[in-house]
Amino acid sequence: MRAETRIIVNSYYDKKDKDIFTKFAKIIEKDYQNKETQREIWKYDQSIGGLGGYAAPLNPTVNPFNSWGDYRNVFRSLQYARSDMFYCTRSRHIIIDTALHIETLVKLVASNNKIMKFIYNHRELGKNISQLYKESIIDDALYERLDYLRRILNYAKHDTDPNRDNTFDYEDAIIFYFECRYVGNELLKLLKHDTFGKTYEIKE
Repeated sequence: MRAETRIIVNSYYDKKDKDIFTKFAKIIEKDYQNKETQREIWKYDQSIGGLGGYAAPLNPTVNPFNSWGDYRNVFRSLQYARSDMFYCTRSRHIIIDTALHIETLVKLVASNNKIMKFIYNHRELGKNISQLYKESIIDDALYERLDYLRRILNYAKHDTDPNRDNTFDYEDAIIFYFECRYVGNELLKLLKHDTFGKTYEIKE
């Protein structure tokens, strides 16, 4: 587990959650493509509320989000992450796919009620987060959590030395996914999106 991931899990999660995340990481690594075992992961995801990977079809070729406009990538990214976990994709790829959930939501919040709409927002995640903080749209606590996610994403994208790929493990990926879910719900609340506060069935 990377130092940045350890900071997240020690700052925002209790021992029970830590043990659950460790268990989920082992499921991805050793018991992937077992739908019944992986269902434990998606029951936990469901308990968070909102529309998470649990509510997206496991098969990524089935895409229910094409008609969701600017929110397509918000939820499509979580579907990809779920599929990554099922097929035991490398941990950094799970992180990069999951991160699109946060990147897109941050762009939507930054572009909300502005002349510069989401489609024209090409700024990097860090710049958008800083802008939201300067405008007091997000508070200190949410800024801090977003910034930790940004750092991990930057490492996942750019720390590509093949001899150092083991610097990310499945605990990093699981913790990153669920931190994105919790933080994503806060951003969806800011956006007053109709998925906020709802719970959906687990898709197969």
